[in-house]
Amino acid sequence: DKMFITQDEQGTHIFTGTRLQMVKELPSLLSLQAIRIDGVFMNSDEIADAIMYYAQILNGEDVDSVYDAFIAKNEELYTSGYLYQKTNIVK
Repeated sequence: DKMFITQDEQGTHIFTGTRLQMVKELPSLLSLQAIRIDGVFMNSDEIADAIMYYAQILNGEDVDSVYDAFIAKNEELYTSGYLYQKTNIVK
């Protein structure tokens, strides 16, 4: 899966053919004051699902169980993307 990188005055943008998810990484981000779910390429049902899964983890449910349910429903739509893969551009 190629991930394209562009840079402009707004910053660096990484694009992939699938949507990024951070279900398993969420517990390590609990010290943040806010988390943004960007729904620009999602319909309202997909946004509601994402909020539901993230809320389950924030409310203390088992991360692996939530992740398994998430992937069972959305396996082909989402990836952890560049969190665990190198991009196709090396500077």
